[in-house]
Amino acid sequence: MKVGWRNETLGGIFEIGSSKRVLQKQWQNEGVPFYRAREIVKLAKQGSVENDLFISEEYFAELKETRGVPSAGDLMVSAVGTLGACYVVQPEDRFYFKDASVLRFHPKVDVCSRFYQYAFQWDGLLDTVKRSDGATVGTLTISRAKGISVPLPPLEEQRRIVAVLDEAFKGLVRARENAEVNLQNARELFPAILTALFTRTNENWSEKTLEHLCEKITDGTHQTPQYFDEGYIFLSSKNVTSGKIDWENIKYIDEAQHLAMQKRLSPQVGDVLLAKNGTTGVAAIVDRDVTFDIYVSLALLRSKGEISPEFLLYFTNSSLAKDQFNKRLKGSGVPNLHLKEIRKVRMPYPNSRETQEDMVRLFDRQLKECEAAIAKCEAKLRNVDDLRRSLLQKAFVGELT
Repeated sequence: MKVGWRNETLGGIFEIGSSKRVLQKQWQNEGVPFYRAREIVKLAKQGSVENDLFISEEYFAELKETRGVPSAGDLMVSAVGTLGACYVVQPEDRFYFKDASVLRFHPKVDVCSRFYQYAFQWDGLLDTVKRSDGATVGTLTISRAKGISVPLPPLEEQRRIVAVLDEAFKGLVRARENAEVNLQNARELFPAILTALFTRTNENWSEKTLEHLCEKITDGTHQTPQYFDEGYIFLSSKNVTSGKIDWENIKYIDEAQHLAMQKRLSPQVGDVLLAKNGTTGVAAIVDRDVTFDIYVSLALLRSKGEISPEFLLYFTNSSLAKDQFNKRLKGSGVPNLHLKEIRKVRMPYPNSRETQEDMVRLFDRQLKECEAAIAKCEAKLRNVDDLRRSLLQKAFVGELT
């Protein structure tokens, strides 16, 4: 450990406690804000929160007199749910907090509160905070918090580290914001390309319903199967969430169930699988010659030949199709897209299969370019997060210059 630093427990640095229980019948629509863990998490992330729970001014005054209330420099730490979110109480703050779900850290020694606010963002402390002791899963208790070990540098060193982190994190915040904007733009680009090309129709295009263009629009078995460790592949909508079939996270059924399902439906290469329950309107094409069966949460669309399977795939994943799907969703709970509604969806397409195939090749190239741009933006975000973690690690092992 760096010269002048020492290890100390949080209980040695802070008086750690909770609050007097405030009964639900004492909550009000106005008065002094009353914060639960969720409000502390928002304060820690955003510095402000729109609150809808309050206690009376009279009760707050009573609590201030008898129990004490949060004061400037205290750390308020979420102790349930999202563990370890930390907010430093400001001089102008007036609020009370929910017992057990929020812990109050009141300094017992002269410390820079923001140094320990940063400590609660450091993996070295957060990993300990989030570690379950078996009896208190998902909870940071007062006794456990008191025993957690943290570094205690000299006060001036704490302030210096805070100043360095403040400046560095300003740049990281800007970099993350820029990367998030670029990522959102990259994700929106390909859908915009699809929309533009599917709406740029002319006299060489036609428009028909899917039931006129597909020889088969049906779904998988309506019976919940019995699963096995091996056997025949069984897919559901969970395997069609990204525009491609997930062949890794699959389930298996036995031969008896498989043979019964195949009598009704036998998927083949070129079929389009469309998620119709839960996450709806996402499609993928069967891209390998394997034997498998599907659940009711998937619809299968098989072209008659007037449109290419790949062109059908791109259409079903376009906003033009999704808008029609969304208008036809049924059910007030889990969204459900009925087969008869899928059949009524109208699809524009070039009359020439050659033109369709040219467009598919264009879509393939554009998709690959957009996916590369998305991957680049995601890598940038990971780099920002890695740098942030690295700075915090250096800060709390005494290596931040």
